[in-house]
Amino acid sequence: MASGAIFVYFYPFFGDRKKISHALNGYYDIGALIVVLIRLAINMNDTNENPIYELKPEINFCTCGCEARLIKERSAESEKGKLRYVVRCLDEICGHQGRYTQYPWQAILEWNKSPMSEFPEDFRIPFMTFAGMGGEDIRQKLNVVRIELEQKIKQLRAEKVSGNNEEMKISRLRLMWVIYAQSWAKLKFPREDELNPPERKVNRDEPAQEAEVPQSHAQEA
Repeated sequence: MASGAIFVYFYPFFGDRKKISHALNGYYDIGALIVVLIRLAINMNDTNENPIYELKPEINFCTCGCEARLIKERSAESEKGKLRYVVRCLDEICGHQGRYTQYPWQAILEWNKSPMSEFPEDFRIPFMTFAGMGGEDIRQKLNVVRIELEQKIKQLRAEKVSGNNEEMKISRLRLMWVIYAQSWAKLKFPREDELNPPERKVNRDEPAQEAEVPQSHAQEA
């Protein structure tokens, strides 16, 4: 009864039935059980306060209406068989699939910003707020933040900061979020020239020219 009472008392704080059940099965001494529960609470607090944890995205539904899932597999092309991640629609007939990436969060955001993904009605970005802002202001703000993040990542690379460095990971993850948000904003708040793009006249007598590479990668998607 005592163990059951402790389970009922602590469950709302942890929300993980498997961990609590394991603790109850492995520890019959009440004192030891309390120690285990306290350690679980400390670990969960550390996780929740981690900036990277707060930036983890959820997977959007596929445009076909079915759920999508993050898939982890080993690359056949890699000599060491490195892990790679991709988001794939659960409907095999649909067949929608995102890009293969090195990190799970990157695969999710690549999927979320793609035309195969259904944007959520209540769109939010963890580190920004759009309260009281119009569509054009939102797009301008996203563009400014994207430039800042790209410059920061460029500076970190110039300083030889490792890709596994936490500051680098957070900056790259935020950049992916902003690019995802730009895809949403472009669809949600289209500009007039995007709704009615002008027809491009092609002079067949002129030779084709190579497209100019933009000086900044911060152009809106």
